[in-house]
Amino acid sequence: MLLFSTFVKAVLLLVFWRIAIQTGLGGETELAAIISIIVGCYYALRQKEIKRFLAYSSIVHTGFLLLADVVSSILYLIIYIISSVLFFSVLSEFKLSGGASISKNESDIIYLTDLRYINFRDQPVYAVFAFIALASMAGIPPFGGFYIKLWVFTDLAENGILFGDISSFFLFIAAFATSLLTMLYYVRIANYILVGSGQLRR
Repeated sequence: MLLFSTFVKAVLLLVFWRIAIQTGLGGETELAAIISIIVGCYYALRQKEIKRFLAYSSIVHTGFLLLADVVSSILYLIIYIISSVLFFSVLSEFKLSGGASISKNESDIIYLTDLRYINFRDQPVYAVFAFIALASMAGIPPFGGFYIKLWVFTDLAENGILFGDISSFFLFIAAFATSLLTMLYYVRIANYILVGSGQLRR
């Protein structure tokens, strides 16, 4: 269900972005972007369930998409969709059964701490794909999400420093700060996959 909503958001965003270009809603788009980034980051950091965390994280990504130019927004959207599909594919296939076994009758992974059972020692294949997806969504190098966010930050910095655009400079600072906080939280989540655990469930 959440995966389907990702595609819905993508289509709606493209429609909104096209309307904004045709009507010249530059300032309104920037305001919507910064609100999305800050609000999405705040609520994402408060979540313990995976789907809720990713839902609020998608709001942050929506903000970055609104800040991006034509080419980078398309690439950002492609990378985000691929990462989301990859991560949700791992969640749909992997089932918790006692420790880390797979069973059709067991419950899905619900909490962020449940990711400790998709670790490199017990489930290396699932762990690799889940880690790559999370690292890309977080913008950690050398994965695709890092380069596309770097592209967005570079454009904002150039507009703010070279062309004296104060709003772009403010957007750069706010987007960079919230992106750093979100990335650190993603690192904490990815650490469950790296470290793993055979004792605690949640």
